[in-house]
Amino acid sequence: MNGQPRIQVSLDELKRDRVRNINALFKTLAKRQGKIVVNLTSSNNTLIFGVSDNNENGSDFLNWRFKTKTENYSALYYERWIPYEANIYYLDRMYFHIYKTEVSETRAIEYVCLHCDANEPDDTQHARFKQSPHLHFSTAEQPLPHSHIALNNGNLNQILSSLASLHQAIKQAVDMLYWQILIPIKDLQQK
Repeated sequence: MNGQPRIQVSLDELKRDRVRNINALFKTLAKRQGKIVVNLTSSNNTLIFGVSDNNENGSDFLNWRFKTKTENYSALYYERWIPYEANIYYLDRMYFHIYKTEVSETRAIEYVCLHCDANEPDDTQHARFKQSPHLHFSTAEQPLPHSHIALNNGNLNQILSSLASLHQAIKQAVDMLYWQILIPIKDLQQK
C-alpha cells in the first residue's frame, strides 16, 4: 500500500453487511450451510470477523474452525479491518485456510490457503502477488508452501477497486477450492 488504503468501508456498513456477505461465501462449502457463525472480535480498535461452527468468545480467532462437507476437513476464515479515519476502516487481509484433520491425531494440518493482503506495500518484493487473492499449498514441497499463486493479477486494479469486487473474487476462489479440491477428496473417500 502506498498512500491511502485500497478498500475502505464505514463501520456502519461493516456491521450491517459483512456478516451476511461472509456467510454467503461459505454457503456451498460449509457442512452446516448457512448456520455457521460469523463472530466479531476487536483488539486495539482492530476489528476481526471470524467464522466458526459456534459462537466464540475472546480473540483466539486463529483457532476458530467450521466443518466442511468433506469428512476430516475443516476451515478457518477471518478478515482484519483496521481503523483509518473517524468511522472508516480499511481491509488489511482476508484469509481462508482448509485443514485436514488426521483421524488418528487430534491436530489439524494446514492443507491449502487462500489469502488476500490487499494493503501489502507496493514496494515489497511479492506485492503484486500478495495483493491479489492468492493460494498457498501448505502440504507441498518447498518452495510451494511459501509461494503466492496469484489468481487475479490480470485484473488486480479492478478486483481491489471495491469490497464488492474483492468479495466476488474471493467467492469464486472459495468455490473453485470446493469443486476442485474438497469434492474430489470427498469422492475418493466414498470409494
